[in-house]
This record gives sequence, structure tokens and C-alpha cells, in this order.
Amino acid sequence: MPTPPPLSREERLENLRIACAARKKRLDIKKKLADGYITLFEVIELGKKDDAIGRMSPLDLLKCIPGIGRTTAERII
Repeated sequence: MPTPPPLSREERLENLRIACAARKKRLDIKKKLADGYITLFEVIELGKKDDAIGRMSPLDLLKCIPGIGRTTAERII
């Protein structure tokens, strides 16, 4: 397994902050989608502008939609 590039402590902490912010943003989008505040089409449009949202798994997005479970989402994909 290759070794990761050497990063300073500050660089690692900054990368952790960025990753944490992206996870929070994806969680917020999933909650809004599940609660019906936004549509799947709006999420797709947001994903074009925001890399954190654009990297979300399509399967996870479909499972957030009310009435679509894992099996249905997998059939759609």
C-alpha cells in the first residue's frame, strides 16, 4: 500500500475540517430531501455547483426519497 504524502499537522486538520463540512452538507441535503423541502431535481442542480453534493451516491439519494427503499432504489439504478 503506498504511503500518503507527508502533510503537516495544520494541513491534516484543515483537510479534516473540509471533509467534516462536506459530510454535514450532504447530511443536510439528505434530510431536506427526505422531509420534502427539496426535490431530487433541485439536488441534482445543486450538485452541479457544489462538489460536496455532486459526489453524493445516487443510491443514497434515491433511498432518501419517501416511499423508495433500498430494493426499489437498486432496481431504479
